[in-house]
Amino acid sequence: MSYRILIILDDKRMARIKGTKLESYAKGIYAGCLRGIDIDVDDKRADFILKMFPRSRIDSMGYIEELPVSFKQELFNALAESGDFSEAIDMVLKPDRLQMIKEKAAMEDEKLPVPNIKLK
Repeated sequence: MSYRILIILDDKRMARIKGTKLESYAKGIYAGCLRGIDIDVDDKRADFILKMFPRSRIDSMGYIEELPVSFKQELFNALAESGDFSEAIDMVLKPDRLQMIKEKAAMEDEKLPVPNIKLK
């Protein structure tokens, strides 16, 4: 079975992928109020992610949820760098990058990072 991770796209993220093939994968979510990209994750990778981040879970629609903010930020950065879904997952699961993500995630227990969003 395949699972998914939803990456929410604000205006800044949409600008980073504008004009790339990734832009075509952006879809309206929450009644079109936001945009997002689904990233498919195979069983093996999903199991590994769930073990690395014990608070994460799979919801009834097959999405891996409750992931640390730092994981999703790095996943988007890897996706914007590579332009390939599978390669982006592999990039964030490399030991050195994963260690950095886990260190940032540990700090999220005390304080979530402030989103870098400009209000209109």
